[in-house]
Amino acid sequence: MTRQGGPDDTDRMIDALLDQARATPRDMPEGLAARMLRDAYDEQAARRDAVPVTAPARQAVRGWRPGLWRQFLDAVGGYPSVAGLASVAVFGVFIGINTPDLLTQGATTLGLTTASTDLYMVDVASVWDDLAAEQ
Repeated sequence: MTRQGGPDDTDRMIDALLDQARATPRDMPEGLAARMLRDAYDEQAARRDAVPVTAPARQAVRGWRPGLWRQFLDAVGGYPSVAGLASVAVFGVFIGINTPDLLTQGATTLGLTTASTDLYMVDVASVWDDLAAEQ
């Protein structure tokens, strides 16, 4: 399947279709605006008359405060945020435990460096060259 014309032809065709659509305005069906306004006013009235959500009964007791864990969860954004904080903490411990010798070993294993070179001499660009040569 071949495509005729270039990007300029496609842009011109789209512009012509949009101009044609603008040239033939559509009128609203009879009574549509009145029905839309009536529905909007009904929805506003229903929301205004709705009963607000009340707090649990135990919070109505004078002097009641949420526990420390609940306050922490509310402060950081709930359980998803706590899960993210835990993941970051575990990763921080992992980085803190690993010594530079382990990092050098890993770079040697991946073939980024040899045992005789220092880690700062790692040439990461050579990996991209190898990947490009495979294609």
